Amino acid sequence: MVTTSDTTVESAAHLIRRVFGGPTADGDTLAPETLASQMEVALGAKRDLWPISTIRRFGDVLIEVAAGRKKSPNHEVRWLNLYGLCLRPGFGVPGDDVRTNNLRAIGLNKLVFADDLRCQVEMLVLLRRIAGGINASEQQALYRTYSSHASRKKKGRVNRQLEYEQWRLIASLEHLLGSTRALLGDELVAKIRKEPENAIWLWSLGRLGARIPLYGPLHSVVAAEIAGEWLKALLDLSTFTAVTGSAVVLIARRTDDRSRDIDDVIREQAISRLMALGIAEETIQLLSKCVPPERSDALRSFGESLPPGLQVVSSSNCLLSLPAFHSPGPTFLEPA
Repeated sequence: MVTTSDTTVESAAHLIRRVFGGPTADGDTLAPETLASQMEVALGAKRDLWPISTIRRFGDVLIEVAAGRKKSPNHEVRWLNLYGLCLRPGFGVPGDDVRTNNLRAIGLNKLVFADDLRCQVEMLVLLRRIAGGINASEQQALYRTYSSHASRKKKGRVNRQLEYEQWRLIASLEHLLGSTRALLGDELVAKIRKEPENAIWLWSLGRLGARIPLYGPLHSVVAAEIAGEWLKALLDLSTFTAVTGSAVVLIARRTDDRSRDIDDVIREQAISRLMALGIAEETIQLLSKCVPPERSDALRSFGESLPPGLQVVSSSNCLLSLPAFHSPGPTFLEPA
């Protein structure tokens, strides 16, 4: 893990203040587009390698200078992107509930540049990254807000990037009821039949159908019978990509919990399909027997890197089980 000193961390924090803080006496400012790369230089490490204690420090500084996101759309885009990076996965460090709640305190649920597509996308990315720190009632509010947009059918071309990020967020809301997640998955199966190589649809279905939640409770897990139907739909596809295989593994993984495990006949079909494709034996074993989860499994479900130093306790019931998660959780959005 990268080691950072107080000096280098504060040097990088100063860069944040130069971008989002008020004007200095000597006019010392920095363009938002270069902020992340300049911070990497200051720390001597790529952003994915910044330790969790370091990024939480940056998150606190970003809250201090949050008003600076109002300077321009470029400022708001960079603020949203960097704050999501620094607070991922939304829990794991003392005070994370306060950090997430600070988003509501500064009115972040209402974008300053609401018509800017980049800001809309980065807001969705931020929410997905910190979803594990958002409590059940607020996840319901997010679902009501974004599911209608993701599922709407209207004339004209819907921006694909925005649609993708809406679905990735919704699929990451693990406090939704399993029945709600089942309806969402049915929609995705229809999309996948039309676009069998679409990595976003496949990733989202895998996340919705996973037998082991990333952070949520077991009642969020979709019923085994429904997940089995999704799995059969994937196995029937004429096009079978690496992302399809990843979705199959998430849905067909064995837990030795009869209420969650899919039918053995369908599982054997999945194993045969993966073997025919030359999938690694250690991956196929996740279907044939109950294998204790590892950090790599959490990374697969999360969809991007997790901060170094995050203490992960993985089990067959939850990939990211952390004491900090069991707090009541913050209130993020106004009740719908």
